[in-house]
Amino acid sequence: MTKYLLAVPLLWACSALASDIVVYPHGTANPGIYVPGFRTYSTDSYITSRQNVSLLKELGHVIPQLRIAGFSSASPGETALLCRLSFPVYLPGKVAHEVYLAESMRAELSEAGLYADTAPVALLGHLVSMDFNSFGTGKWVLEARFFVEGKEPVTIKYEHGFPLGVLAVQACRDVTHALVPAMQGFLFTVYSDPKFQNLLRPTGSPTTTLGRPQEELAGSLQSSDSGGQRP
Repeated sequence: MTKYLLAVPLLWACSALASDIVVYPHGTANPGIYVPGFRTYSTDSYITSRQNVSLLKELGHVIPQLRIAGFSSASPGETALLCRLSFPVYLPGKVAHEVYLAESMRAELSEAGLYADTAPVALLGHLVSMDFNSFGTGKWVLEARFFVEGKEPVTIKYEHGFPLGVLAVQACRDVTHALVPAMQGFLFTVYSDPKFQNLLRPTGSPTTTLGRPQEELAGSLQSSDSGGQRP
């Protein structure tokens, strides 16, 4: 007969919950199979990236202040994704994914002095995808489309890889901790994209990026960001 026992020492060692069990299909004298019980996870709150803010401050010489007029989503109101096909991963406060993206952008634009609620330039966004892989090599994938009235929209996709633990307990934690650097990297990619910069520039203004090639700009900012949050 199959026995299901709570393995208290193992649960403490794995920092697991009381709902976790160890299955002994061949009797308790033989090695058991650890099965994590139901649990939920929450990602970390967003932290503005010094590198991103530095880039935005440089761009402030060629783009005006703006406001975020609204963000939509391909899955509006979605608040959770499943890790290992079983465990819900929520954003902080269970906010919708498009809200997390919009507020992350708003925080960095504000810190760089580029955000104003009364700004004439209104940026709209549409979250195409925010998802992750929790098997094998970890990966967050973010894709969004940005709009300014009267201009062609710009779509930007970004992938952020990270190591995963073997057990679901650690792997899902790794997923939650990886979202902030993934979002930082995504936003840096957005800000540094020439098409996105041109989207914000007044019609008829020069399209060069601060007089320097984009690769040079990104490289200089990366080298000056030691010790801070990195995308």
